Amino acid sequence: MIREPSDQSCQGMQILSRRYLPSSGSITQPAPIVLTYFTAVRDETLTRLSAYRSGTQSAGVVTAKFGVYSVVGDPQVVDGDLTLIAATANDPTIFSTSTVTFIRSTLAPYDLAAGGRYAMAILQVATTTGQLMGNNIPSSISGVLPRIAGTVNAPDLPQIIKAVDIGPSGLLFTGVLLP
Repeated sequence: MIREPSDQSCQGMQILSRRYLPSSGSITQPAPIVLTYFTAVRDETLTRLSAYRSGTQSAGVVTAKFGVYSVVGDPQVVDGDLTLIAATANDPTIFSTSTVTFIRSTLAPYDLAAGGRYAMAILQVATTTGQLMGNNIPSSISGVLPRIAGTVNAPDLPQIIKAVDIGPSGLLFTGVLLP
């Protein structure tokens, strides 16, 4: 029996496997904040976040950040609130150049616990948001527990996002959390 190779490296964590991205995986951000949820595969302290642009570059950027939220409660039973555990500084160059991969340091190191549920956030406040690399899904299934994607209409990354404020999303973006 041949086992499929793991998409996880021995350091850092992918939040959506690049293996299953369509060849035309450009997706337009529907709200200032988009969330892709994931489960940590190991305990790890990380210091950087990475995301990929595919397609249109951003323009007229006011605010652009990456963040990581922990999910409160059992995600199989309840749609939990989110608590910000890491964020990058505002960087208007994110998604505004021809670069495909954008890696930014977080303001402080952050810890993930194996089996814990988290969400990576991308914030873009711009006249034109950069298209992200990822998959389109029916937004009606994004909030089925455990939630896999969401949107938040906010001008910055809030410290706490109430579950009732998370909207449906047809967008799963790919990113990597790095040491």
